[in-house]
Amino acid sequence: NTSATTTFTTMFKFGLFDCLSDIETTCTYIWCPCVTHANTAQHVLESGKSQWVASCCIFFWMLHLFPMANMCMIHNTRKGVMRKYNIEEESCMDACLTATFCSCCSAIQQSRECLHQQKLRNLESPTDARDINMTPPAYTSTKYQKLKSEFEDGG
Repeated sequence: NTSATTTFTTMFKFGLFDCLSDIETTCTYIWCPCVTHANTAQHVLESGKSQWVASCCIFFWMLHLFPMANMCMIHNTRKGVMRKYNIEEESCMDACLTATFCSCCSAIQQSRECLHQQKLRNLESPTDARDINMTPPAYTSTKYQKLKSEFEDGG
């Protein structure tokens, strides 16, 4: 009795240079990059608040004291996002160039991907008891399909 595991390889939902299409995430990264990094790392690692604070502080100090180490952190987080969501791996050269010359865009793309995946997960398994108990099943299914199609179309 063998069980086959299927791995779906996808691409990032948002392009590397789509930074300005989500101005909120872009502004958060520009003014508070450690917060954006900590949110993404917490999402990838599924860790608690203490890990978030540690990640935020480490990123902050690395940003100011060792900028090259900061790029390594962005690169490692990017690899984590790609592994978690089965996103097609980049070549080592592409990954290093992205982290070195496009670290801002890369961090924003990672953050947006995590937010996108979180929204999809919330649509697939609602946690609000009111949505589950008080909504007729047919409406829930229709509502889910409508929201999912709007979300996938970028709207």
